[in-house]
Amino acid sequence: MATITSHVLYSKRSSPSFCEPLIVGLEANDLGGSIPSPNDSDTTKSKVMQRMINERRKIKYKPFICLSDMIGAQTTSRDFACAGAASKSMYGTAEAMWQPGMSKDQLVQVCGRAFLSAMERDCLSGYGAIIYLITPDGIEEYDLMCRND
Repeated sequence: MATITSHVLYSKRSSPSFCEPLIVGLEANDLGGSIPSPNDSDTTKSKVMQRMINERRKIKYKPFICLSDMIGAQTTSRDFACAGAASKSMYGTAEAMWQPGMSKDQLVQVCGRAFLSAMERDCLSGYGAIIYLITPDGIEEYDLMCRND
């Protein structure tokens, strides 16, 4: 998805779309083994299916974070990414406060502080933000309001 987005943006570079797509998701981190095919030595369907289930249990997922600029240049990160009008201000706060292995509440607090800090310094950032927290249980939404003066 990130590569396709990059190609589409680059193909329109003479009249770019004014957006900075943030592409996130989970990618498989294969820990060994391969998905068996029916041509393997065990030709019965039940044995092949059981081996497929066992092999899939070994696959772990890791976060995929990719930020793209207006002409499709990609930046990937293992930790976090900031995009938008005040992204430089957000990066400073996020780098200072983010730590690996944070709880959900801590992560939402750090994101909220980074957004508020950036919105206080940049008048073009708007009056609020929505924080989406992606967990194995689903997507949680937090509405962050900023001053309106």
